[in-house]
Amino acid sequence: MKSKSILYVDSDPDFCFYVKNMIERCDERFRVTLARSAADAIKLLKAKVFDLLLLDYCLDSGTGADVCRISKAQDRSLPVIFYSVLGRDVDRKNAAVAGADTYLSKPEDIGRIVPSIRQLLGIERMEPLPFHGRRPRMPSAIL
Repeated sequence: MKSKSILYVDSDPDFCFYVKNMIERCDERFRVTLARSAADAIKLLKAKVFDLLLLDYCLDSGTGADVCRISKAQDRSLPVIFYSVLGRDVDRKNAAVAGADTYLSKPEDIGRIVPSIRQLLGIERMEPLPFHGRRPRMPSAIL
């Protein structure tokens, strides 16, 4: 299967790095591009085609809802996940009105990011590689 390109937009550099690595390590088919502001995200969306957009709500030079609206004007079928510390009903409603498919709470829902990406992209969980031959014995110290 061809790799899937994800644009992750978050103004927190530590969270950007952590989430990017988590996504790419959980599923080798995902390639994550980072943007740190709404303006950077909009430039990237105009220059490149992405398979999914992962957004924080609070961004420099705009909001995640702004980026979502612009991306949906370009491509209505682009799946969008919000991953934000803002969990008020009004924030979730604004994201939904802008075109969000899923809204996850930061940091509690971090374990739901990859399953949500797979679901929205219609990708099954990766199967482990088939094992051929004898299984190695576990060292007795581990047992």
